Amino acid sequence: MEIHKINFEEVRPFTRRDVIYRNHPENFSAFFNYLPDLSGFAKAIEDRKRYAIDRKLLQSVLYKHYDGHEMSELQTQHLTALSEENTFTVVTAHQPSLLTGPLYYIYKIFSAINLAEQLKVSFPSYHFVPIFISGSEDHDFEEINHLHLFQRKIVWQNEGKGPVGRLTLDGLPIVIEEVKSLFGTSPFSVELASMLDTALEGSNQYNDFVFKLLNQLFGRYGLIVLNMDDVALKDHFKGVMKQELLDHPSAELIRESQDRWQGLGYHSQAHAREINLFYMENGVRERVVLNGEHFEINNTQLKFSREEIIQLLEQQPEKFSPNVVIRPLYEEFILPNLAYIGGGGELAYWLERKTQFEHFGIFFPVLVRRDSMLWISNAQCQTLNKHDMAWQDLFLEESLLVDKYIHKATSFDISLEEEAGSIAHIFQLIASKAAGADKTLASFVEAEKVKVTKSVEHIEQRIKRAIKKNEETAINQLTNLKNKLFPGGGLQERHDNFMQYYLTLGPNFFDTLKKEANPLQPGFTVISHYP
Repeated sequence: MEIHKINFEEVRPFTRRDVIYRNHPENFSAFFNYLPDLSGFAKAIEDRKRYAIDRKLLQSVLYKHYDGHEMSELQTQHLTALSEENTFTVVTAHQPSLLTGPLYYIYKIFSAINLAEQLKVSFPSYHFVPIFISGSEDHDFEEINHLHLFQRKIVWQNEGKGPVGRLTLDGLPIVIEEVKSLFGTSPFSVELASMLDTALEGSNQYNDFVFKLLNQLFGRYGLIVLNMDDVALKDHFKGVMKQELLDHPSAELIRESQDRWQGLGYHSQAHAREINLFYMENGVRERVVLNGEHFEINNTQLKFSREEIIQLLEQQPEKFSPNVVIRPLYEEFILPNLAYIGGGGELAYWLERKTQFEHFGIFFPVLVRRDSMLWISNAQCQTLNKHDMAWQDLFLEESLLVDKYIHKATSFDISLEEEAGSIAHIFQLIASKAAGADKTLASFVEAEKVKVTKSVEHIEQRIKRAIKKNEETAINQLTNLKNKLFPGGGLQERHDNFMQYYLTLGPNFFDTLKKEANPLQPGFTVISHYP
């Protein structure tokens, strides 16, 4: 394999804010407390010590999660260390996408694992635990019910409602059989099929399946998986939820932050509502809405007085679920966390949260941009080489990629720019003579020049079309390759599922990610010439 690094600026699908935060985060320093570098972490460690965490509660919940599950020695060490005041976490999170969904789900996790190890090297007197939070309370099933494998979209059909983590596994065995049917005779098909079957066996809810699959994939790296849909954790967090119900501070704080971003030319991310909590019960996850003196549950007949909803919160906090605006507070309130690792979109909404965290007195973590990568196979590299093109050319717009190939494929310069320049010079001479006879002729000569120039441009386009027709096979191969690596004009990491690569490379796929992931090092990683 060959490993290359390119600047985020060269990757067209990234947003301007994402590129700036990756390359020059100091430009946004008004919206965070710590730079995503080792000096920022040194300061964050000292500040984090001042925020109390119920470590016994966290540890007991995680031990409950892992009860009856096989744990690696490193996972055991991490869970034991969480009781110590010199232990901190490094967190990433995602919805429980079907069989992990797109590649960046995997990249996030390796970014967290490697950052925890980097921090241990730089600050050896502390311990750092990589945590993955599975966003099991989200109820948008359409966002997590599919994956793309070998250019096929596979969809999980399930009629259940409410939090996706609480769904039954109806229809999931059918998905797994469909996925396995695509494995063929790949070298690691048996190993991967066994992982899926093992995760399915004995699981009752989708949460169980996701936990078991992730534990098989990442247990050896020490990753700890946390499901925050837990009554004990909600009970501990209910003070913040009570403030949100009664005083609704988040909406105004976030709107003010978003106004500042808009003043810099950026769009808002998550919409902050008056109350940023959901109600969950019996397959329902609906917004809590204040209507006059009563609290109503959207799309239901449920209605509570102020006293009734506070009593419900005190007695059954598990019935309340943070939305995207409150969820970051929940994570940081529960965990002794130093860093949150996310993609560009995630960090954009975290960067709207600083004053909200300050209001609630919760530590605002270091925000670290996850690794982004592109895999180009040996066969794909051979296609490029055959046409005298390089992998860097794939980052061009398709029209520019084709133009570059055409110029390489022809034995002469097809550009008529020089000829057009000569024509412009001739018309300049003509205009000078015409003006000597009659100054009003200048506009006529200029109009004729425009006509001729357009004719030259048309001739150049005809030449290009003729060459394209002659080179149609090669051009189709290149554009098809670009579309495979940048599906729909987007990034491979936001489309392809990891199994497509694991089937060929097996554990070496994960080992390569483990070796190359480095979220503190700017740059987009291109991995080429893999088998």
